[in-house]
Amino acid sequence: ELHAALSTTATVASAADAARWRDDAMDTLDTVIRLGHPGVVARRGEIEVLLSGLGGLAGTPVIEGHGDLHVGQVLCSRGRFVVTDFDGNPVLTAPERMLPIPAALDVAGMTQSLAHAAIVAAKYTALDPATLAAVSAAGRTAFLTAYTRRLDTLGHGHLFDPAALGAFRAQQVLREIVYAARHLPRWMYVPDAALPALLDEGTPT
Repeated sequence: ELHAALSTTATVASAADAARWRDDAMDTLDTVIRLGHPGVVARRGEIEVLLSGLGGLAGTPVIEGHGDLHVGQVLCSRGRFVVTDFDGNPVLTAPERMLPIPAALDVAGMTQSLAHAAIVAAKYTALDPATLAAVSAAGRTAFLTAYTRRLDTLGHGHLFDPAALGAFRAQQVLREIVYAARHLPRWMYVPDAALPALLDEGTPT
């Protein structure tokens, strides 16, 4: 419903927009490599391939989206969900935060934050890890299914292109690594667990 309400701001991404998204993601990857994160160093090639897909998003719809959407930005009040904190992604400059984004960026942020919530639960509770992983996967699937159905029902399904979802989720994990390394080392266990889980999604075990 948030994205449907923002549909009046919709425009189309240019080739320069797509190149900027790809280059920004690659810059974040390079930063993490310089930090020496072993998980990222070991799987750099896979991550580069995933992020490079952002360069092909020219022509995709963009909106004046949230820009930093995750579970911590949603409140429940009197049975209604309320989205807060429209300041945009804190790692970007103020002018960059004002630029239109693909709806997939917001969806990726929420999807990945659901995965992070499960990682936190695994650390601080006695819940069975296998069961928790299954519930986490089911929650992400339910969110994505409900989102796409509702957006379609509201007549704005064209705003969401799922093709970029994996790349934007990976970029978010990389940003979490940078944040943890520079500001909150005790948070590093979350992206440490999130990265391989994301890269291995859909891989037979």
